[in-house]
Amino acid sequence: MYELNGALTILLAISLAACAGSRLPDPIEGALSPVGPTWVAAALDGIDFEPAGDRPVTIVLEPNGRFSGWAGCNRYFGTYAFEGDRIRVSEVGSTKMACPAPIMSQEQRYLNTLDSAVRFRVDEEFLDLMDATGKPMIRFVREAQLGRDVSARSPSTVPPPPDLPVVFSCPDAGGDFRFAALAGADAASLWLPERFGGGYYVLGRTRAASGARYEADTLTFWNKGGEALLALAGRSFEGCRMVALRSPWDEARYRGIEFRATGNEPGWALELDEGRAIRFRYGYGEHQAATPVPEPITSGTTTTYRARTEAHDLTLVIERRPCTDSMSGERFDSAVTVTLDGETYRGCGRQVD
Repeated sequence: MYELNGALTILLAISLAACAGSRLPDPIEGALSPVGPTWVAAALDGIDFEPAGDRPVTIVLEPNGRFSGWAGCNRYFGTYAFEGDRIRVSEVGSTKMACPAPIMSQEQRYLNTLDSAVRFRVDEEFLDLMDATGKPMIRFVREAQLGRDVSARSPSTVPPPPDLPVVFSCPDAGGDFRFAALAGADAASLWLPERFGGGYYVLGRTRAASGARYEADTLTFWNKGGEALLALAGRSFEGCRMVALRSPWDEARYRGIEFRATGNEPGWALELDEGRAIRFRYGYGEHQAATPVPEPITSGTTTTYRARTEAHDLTLVIERRPCTDSMSGERFDSAVTVTLDGETYRGCGRQVD
């Protein structure tokens, strides 16, 4: 269960009443974007930020206009929209966990400050959220800037559950192409298009004068904010730019996902990547699990997958019948039940096309 923070609920109601049905457009195409990476809170109201808990306070702005992160004691989430250097934050909510008073006090202060931000500024290292006068309220630093170098890793046959991959579009004489990437502190995951043989790869972080550079064998991915360089098989593609996608379904399509499902209370998401993996994120993204894809069992309009690994026992049941999301009201063509280690989750899903 989750609840909207009391002070934020009033602001949300005013915001929705004033601009119901409106959405600010994304930043100008080609500009450095804060969307995609994990940002770690470094300063609050001009003072260095030291988390009262044992984990950093973070935020991730997803390409679909939603954000999520860790506030100190609870996972939090909401929506955002851009217009030039303006940002609108709304629908802020969080999980409902109790922590010692210092952590709870800092968390509430952080969420209140986040909710009142109206402008932003971003470069390759920092994201600043500001008030109407341009005074910094929260400064974030890219998580990748806090990481350490690691040796390259070889391609993986069963990728881990993705967090928030982004899609880049690269110019090429043979026609522009797109690929998906998930960059972290230690490594980056890449999903390549069929023109390069497709496939999923994990690249290790290496030293770079600027941005974040990852390598594995003959494959290189160099990310600098909203731009990237991709090199493979003796060819180099520069000027790749982050693509603003409208939903997680769009992003999943570029990674070749066949089926996707979501559910609520607590929030979860599942991806079925036929022939490679079932990936399940649950507890509002706090936990995740991955298994190989077992042989499906089909009976009438129901398809069942039963997967077991050393870490998890997962059963996925897909029923081809109309299903309505309990929170958004969105309609899907399949009802989905996921049972992970004895816990059952229900929701809706559809083919990714």
